[in-house]
Amino acid sequence: MTSVECMNATKFDLVPDPRGGAMAIAPRTGRIIQPGEVLLRTAALTTSLVPKWKGKRCDWCCRRREELKACSRCKNTFYCDSDCQAISWKSHHRKLCGILAKGFHFSASYLGQSTEQKTNSDLLLNLYGSLLLHDEGRLSGKASESQRGILDVELLQENALMCFWALGPLQLGQSRPSPALPKGLPSGHLATLNAAWSRFDNNNFVLHNISSLEPEAGAYAHGIFPLASRCFNHSCVPNAWPAFMLQDKTAWIEIRALDFIKEGQEITIPYLDPALPLIERRNRLQQAYGFICDCPRCMIEGRMAHPSDPVPNESLLQEELISYALPQLRIHDLRTTLELLKSLPRHLWSIRNPDFIKHLTETFENQSHDGPYEDAWRSGKALLALCLILYPRYHPLTGRLPISGLSMVYITLSRLLCTGTRESLLECSSRREHRVPLVAAPCLHFGFCRVILTSRWC
Repeated sequence: MTSVECMNATKFDLVPDPRGGAMAIAPRTGRIIQPGEVLLRTAALTTSLVPKWKGKRCDWCCRRREELKACSRCKNTFYCDSDCQAISWKSHHRKLCGILAKGFHFSASYLGQSTEQKTNSDLLLNLYGSLLLHDEGRLSGKASESQRGILDVELLQENALMCFWALGPLQLGQSRPSPALPKGLPSGHLATLNAAWSRFDNNNFVLHNISSLEPEAGAYAHGIFPLASRCFNHSCVPNAWPAFMLQDKTAWIEIRALDFIKEGQEITIPYLDPALPLIERRNRLQQAYGFICDCPRCMIEGRMAHPSDPVPNESLLQEELISYALPQLRIHDLRTTLELLKSLPRHLWSIRNPDFIKHLTETFENQSHDGPYEDAWRSGKALLALCLILYPRYHPLTGRLPISGLSMVYITLSRLLCTGTRESLLECSSRREHRVPLVAAPCLHFGFCRVILTSRWC
């Protein structure tokens, strides 16, 4: 067992997982991890931009820039400045520039792929360049396969490529076909790249911006973060969350605590959107990761019937949803996701239907813009109640504020909408003990409910 500490964050221990592989647990120090604490901060081994962002974001640091400089040779990569270009050159591009200059991105094999496959092609190709420069023994078949049992986090963090090969590969038949690669690569190299694909097909992360206030919010890159993949298992009711940052000309991942985590408790993150229906979550996890989730949430939902269509009287359903999840909008009334799901009345099971989530989000968005504003107040509370049932407390999609702060957001929004004046907003937000954000922006993102709270304090 070993511990790791990053940026003075809470330590976690990496121990063998009885189910296979490894798992991260809170250290046995007698201290409880607090919500919001950073458990791990680590840089990407490599990243690749989603095709629509090529030429709009830097191919190294992923930052959006109005003006980018193209590589003078291949004309296929774009950088903020000479610093990013030099770092990329030393990392992998020196071995890829000639390959890209021959027109791989214009080949039928590359263009015939989906957006996800194109992004993964570039990610695998960038990893290939890193292997050529920093781990050529792996490509020649001379490297050892003994890394899979390593639990020394400090060692794995110091050597990202070693950590990558410590990841467990998908079994034959579980991994999807490898994405397109340039023709003419040595056959021995292709075998190693197929082995690499079997590891990151289910271990790469999608870098995204979930803020509805950010132009063209959503996924902008894929990235390989081997240490995060190595340490943290999945749960549909996670107690931690991966956040992505672009700092110091590097893409970073931070694993942040979502809830109080007791010593010895496993630290988990979500591999997919927790708002997805049970059947879809289990199917996706089995197809992509090779396991059927049996977390406490899945066990509770497994005893419920599949969510039916919402009842015709939607206004009544909203009121009952508010009464159930937000009885008085006080912090001591807030229950956990598991508690809310476990005692969810049968007549409210239909709220788990993704069509209801989508419709309620659209209803609130339309009413908050065009009225009736009194109805927007009700649908907004119902949307908040729904998020608290489907997402863990302090989840970034419901805001990292206590429920008292969230309730004040909606009180503020209600006064603003009903009076149509800014004075009511300022009157409410002047109470500094509540620390009220001035913006509460709902949006529909990737087809699922999102409530984004932008922290801009008075």
